Amino acid sequence: MSSKRCSKKARKKDLMKHINEEVDSFMTEVIYEEVDSFMTEVTYEEVDSFMTEVIDYYEYESCITRINRKIRARKKLKKKAKREEALRLAPLISRGGLLYMFVRLSYPRGTYFLYRIHDPLEHSDKVSEYWEPLLVFHPDVLPAGFCALVHIGPFLYFVGEKPCDVFKILKTNISYLVQRGCNSGSKYLRPLKPRMQGPKKKPLVFVANDDLYVISRECCSNESHEFEVYSPLYDCWRNLSPGPKGYGKLKSHVVLDDIVYFATAPKISTQYQTESVLSYNLTDGRWSVLSTSPENGIHRDLGPAFDPPVEIISDMIFGAFDFTVAASPHTRYSEFVKDSFMRPTLAPDHDFYAEFNRGSDYIRDDEQHRSRIHDMTTLHTKDDQNILCCVSYGNKPFDYRTYALFTFFKILGCIRSTTPEPLEEEVARGGDDFCTYARQVEAGNVVKNYFTSEFLHRKLVRVRCSELITCFSY
Repeated sequence: MSSKRCSKKARKKDLMKHINEEVDSFMTEVIYEEVDSFMTEVTYEEVDSFMTEVIDYYEYESCITRINRKIRARKKLKKKAKREEALRLAPLISRGGLLYMFVRLSYPRGTYFLYRIHDPLEHSDKVSEYWEPLLVFHPDVLPAGFCALVHIGPFLYFVGEKPCDVFKILKTNISYLVQRGCNSGSKYLRPLKPRMQGPKKKPLVFVANDDLYVISRECCSNESHEFEVYSPLYDCWRNLSPGPKGYGKLKSHVVLDDIVYFATAPKISTQYQTESVLSYNLTDGRWSVLSTSPENGIHRDLGPAFDPPVEIISDMIFGAFDFTVAASPHTRYSEFVKDSFMRPTLAPDHDFYAEFNRGSDYIRDDEQHRSRIHDMTTLHTKDDQNILCCVSYGNKPFDYRTYALFTFFKILGCIRSTTPEPLEEEVARGGDDFCTYARQVEAGNVVKNYFTSEFLHRKLVRVRCSELITCFSY
């Protein structure tokens, strides 16, 4: 019995061993097949995808590296160009400033150019080729109908008629731009966040005490928003009292101390006798009517008020008059000068009149083949000379292209004619005499007052311009 029992255990042990061997063999085959299958999938799909991602990553990194290298190189070129431009402009700024001209183009409508004239005090009779603008404002960037430009401190301010049409540009962002004609103004233009409180009709924009003043040239439907001031210091707008009614449109202005003086256009375009001079006190906000030419023309010696532009040079007020320039020696208002304040009482001397009229040899802007003043500005020189720059634009004879003519004079002072002549002779040739309002009759003789000047030079530059808005220097 014991031997049978042992043999059964041996057979059972052998059977279990055989079963285990079979199971091991089966499991080994299954595992190897699964592992082979898995490794095949990993090798040909996962690894391939992984390697593709690695390759793409390194190609991307290489591409980014190349782009960054180009960006760094371009930045270095821009910095080098700025340094070169700064070195080139530095002596010009110290010698006589830079001259800027803001113009509008008729086509495309709403396009504006900002030009920069290098070294305006350099004497040269050579006609420059087309001058590329410093900034180009494409349509819909600035208001198409009306846009004025003034500068206060570190900013240029662009002002339109609507409350939202006020923008600014930081001067340092454009000071050393290279004039290439491709500098978009929209890149540097920023809207003024506090908007004007009301619209203005063809506003007159000026600067006083580092504040921006905007007044409607015409009466507005909402008088409370007719006159506003913006303070860059407090970054806010404030309404001011509107001007007196019953007078013509505001046409020119001049700021003296804390008072701004306005000249009005005639209510009837053919009668200058209805022109008036108004004043507004910036401190107490009061308006005053200083003088008004009688409509019946009884007071014939009361000349017309200055047309724009108006500048103050050497304690004299200069204004446009009859296609050219006249002046007034009064920069302080009083009852003794109320009939001559902001009115032509100083005629240009012979040299000024002759040289200015020579502009018609260069450009013409009307059917009578004359050139007239469109704007003027003062240049601030290092040696404090009184330089007046008269700006005109038009076409050269037999040339359809547009040119800007800059004529520079040094203002010396004012004198009275030392050769008085009989009144009859003066009246007899009055048709040929310019600015008869500068005459005075003393003991039956005519004494005429002049401002004296010295002609420096002129510059003729070819530009694109349909309307000259303003010209300034800083």
